[in-house]
Amino acid sequence: MNIYTDTKLQTAKPYELINLLYEHLIQVLEKTKEIFDEKSPSKYEKITTSLLHAQEIVSELINSLDMEKGGEISKNLFRLYEYVYWCLIQANIKKDKKFIIDAETIINDLKDTWQKLINEFKKNEKNDDNINSK
Repeated sequence: MNIYTDTKLQTAKPYELINLLYEHLIQVLEKTKEIFDEKSPSKYEKITTSLLHAQEIVSELINSLDMEKGGEISKNLFRLYEYVYWCLIQANIKKDKKFIIDAETIINDLKDTWQKLINEFKKNEKNDDNINSK
């Protein structure tokens, strides 16, 4: 990691950390898809390493869920993360890029939704600050 990334992680709010996990996961999945197209003899080893890293990120997303406070939303996110995790395992076992594409589609959708929620939250936070400063 570089200094910029370290600072970004240390200063990020909890909701921003989830977004960073989504972004990083998408980058890892993109990289993994590119490795599938390599002609190198070590490509399968690289794919495995990359997919294991992606699984670690999904595990972090799962661990971030608050099943008590999150209610039905957390349960639904858990199921989606569980499916993404399964896709990553299948991609590794079967060496099939299709599973990565399936996982990436879900994560992109979740990231887009999460970003909209963050934007709304920041807008409300800004409105609250304006009201409190008057």
